[in-house]
Amino acid sequence: MKKNLHLFTSSFPFNNALESNFILPELLYTSQKFEHVYIYSLNQKGNITFQLPENTTIIEIKERKISLGVIKKIDLFYKTLLNSIKNKEHRSFYYLKYFYSFLKKKQALGHNLLPIFSKTLKEEDLLYTYWFDEWNYALSLLKKSRKVKNILISRTHGFDLYNERHETGKIPFRDIQLANTNQIFSISNTGVNYLSQRYPKFRSKFSFSRLGTLKVDCIKKQEKDKTLLLVSCSSIVPVKQVHLIPKILANVTIPIKWVHFGDGSGKLEIKNAIKSLPKNVTTELKGKVENKNVLSYYKENHVDLFINVSKSEGIPVSMMEAISFGIPLLGFNVGAISEIINKKTGKLLDEKIDLNLISSFINDFKNSELYLDNYRLSVLNYWTKNYSAEHNHKKFSEIIYDI
Repeated sequence: MKKNLHLFTSSFPFNNALESNFILPELLYTSQKFEHVYIYSLNQKGNITFQLPENTTIIEIKERKISLGVIKKIDLFYKTLLNSIKNKEHRSFYYLKYFYSFLKKKQALGHNLLPIFSKTLKEEDLLYTYWFDEWNYALSLLKKSRKVKNILISRTHGFDLYNERHETGKIPFRDIQLANTNQIFSISNTGVNYLSQRYPKFRSKFSFSRLGTLKVDCIKKQEKDKTLLLVSCSSIVPVKQVHLIPKILANVTIPIKWVHFGDGSGKLEIKNAIKSLPKNVTTELKGKVENKNVLSYYKENHVDLFINVSKSEGIPVSMMEAISFGIPLLGFNVGAISEIINKKTGKLLDEKIDLNLISSFINDFKNSELYLDNYRLSVLNYWTKNYSAEHNHKKFSEIIYDI
């Protein structure tokens, strides 16, 4: 009997352009392997702007209120909270309040799933959380309380992996996740090493599985322009450090155009910063757009260089998409970035580098090997061998089906 896959996402497939470019390429292959795919989304607001495979069903999650009285009857809730208090770091009022609220929300989330599972979940079905965060906590609690016995797997990326990215400085109740998740697939080798060093008891559960992007139908050879075209694509939030790009461009002396795809809390700061850039620098802030529009831009324009200045990363899908068009990469050596930026794909920068040195690199870019057509071909070849969705997601689908 073929298995069903129960996929848990943040917003996919609803109106969230950022998550779709992660999940949709993979779904095209998992839907071919599994009999049916049920999709559970935390945020179900907005429209679905792309076609899903026929054998997928979006599960409507109706919130069932869970009272404090009900929670008090759940022995697991208090045992878990007491275990966290044993950690001296968690005894402050701030931590106790945070962990209590966090655990209560995840308990309620799992409580909402039970009536749905009674209708959709078969014994052989696989539970798969795309992010190693909220859904995984909820499902781990259900497994710990033996209300669900199915195999549970998860991917992990960046924000859901590194303790340093969490608001408390440490991801809460990670031990519960690790104990109740059967297999965790990191998108990078760096992630596997990070988990293995910190949680050696669970080392056998950690695997490496790359993401990938879809093959481009047609790459038109665009004529090079006198003006260097620099592109970036990310949310404009503190961890992405987009504000550094105008600082770099302030000391660029050649004709250059910077195009940024993405929006966020720091957009006003960027708008103000670009007002003082020299006349040789032009800019275009595209805002939040659908992924297909980003790919169309790459098809229709000769993008010379893709830049990422984040201070923490997994392996950005935006970079995978860029190299699928043969676009060289420029970025800091943080997180797992060194797994995608190397001598074959671009220029890897020390995270503490003087920004003036980056400006100098851009000024001299047309004299570097990265500007050559043969180099762009090597970038494309690297994508084919390492980040093709056809290869990576097909292999991943086969692996998880056989778990």
